[in-house]
Amino acid sequence: MKFGIASRPILGLNVNGDAYVTEEWNGQTLVAVIDGLGHGEEACIASTQAKEYILQNRIKDVEPLILGLHADLHATRGIAIGLAKIDRTTNQLFFCGIGNIEVHIIGEPPMHPASLDGIVGMNLRKVKRYEYRYDSLKAVILHSDGISSKFEISDYPASYEHPQETSEQILNEWGQKEDDATIVIAIEDDQNIENAVKIAVTDDLQALVAGDKTKELAKRLGFSECDQAKIEIATLELARNIVIHAEGKGRTLIYPVKESGKMGIVIVAEDRGPGMADLKKILQEVHGSKKGLGIGLCGAKRLTDEFEIRSKAGEGTTITAKKWKKQPLTSEGG
Repeated sequence: MKFGIASRPILGLNVNGDAYVTEEWNGQTLVAVIDGLGHGEEACIASTQAKEYILQNRIKDVEPLILGLHADLHATRGIAIGLAKIDRTTNQLFFCGIGNIEVHIIGEPPMHPASLDGIVGMNLRKVKRYEYRYDSLKAVILHSDGISSKFEISDYPASYEHPQETSEQILNEWGQKEDDATIVIAIEDDQNIENAVKIAVTDDLQALVAGDKTKELAKRLGFSECDQAKIEIATLELARNIVIHAEGKGRTLIYPVKESGKMGIVIVAEDRGPGMADLKKILQEVHGSKKGLGIGLCGAKRLTDEFEIRSKAGEGTTITAKKWKKQPLTSEGG
């Protein structure tokens, strides 16, 4: 996700009683805004301790996290908190909130969680875990009560492209000087070619970079380690093809894609080389490359789920490959 974060202490103090968390791993994203009770040093101690606890226990579900925080913060002033967790492996979003933390989620179908009354660490009467399965997710916005809840995110259309600038603008326009104020805007990366990672493949080093970047994306989207390796090797082979056969005159584009509920990665390798005159021969297994990894384009084809070559003699070649993430196995059917 892309994050926009703006936070400042109450006017006249240098210590901020608010804190925040943005963590991503293996297709998961955890976002939290924490408001230490009151202001100043003691509020900062409470919110900082809460942040450390969350980072150490991030793999827990949101409800156990809140309950664990409540036990861990008994010796502090306590906190208000909003905690959202996104699981891209199942297209689910979970939320728990206690105290004056506002939450707005933009996606389909609509999702409207809310924070309950209470103080984590002091007075926790009830914890409610909101659970949603989404078809699309655009944004998650969390903010403390130091920012007025009267603003509408729809009035800030640039937030999807520039969340950092938007968070700073909202803080300046709606922040209350008599309170600590924090806002986190988490924008789901657009899954289209306009936001692709583009790498000019001029030499072998850049080919390795392309492979590394694709593996990083696969890991973030929750692909298995085996499929991460396959995606990396396929990308590296396609990039090496640009170096060897197009003299480094080309680039790779890497981006996530979602179709019919499936999550995948698209790898595009385009060059301005001589083109391919005999595509059938190129794709035959016996025509594997003798350089690089030695598996050739046919090997890259075997490592991915969809593979297409468009080439014209004298104008260059564009290869598009897709790898879909495997759905988790269920116990249904034995």
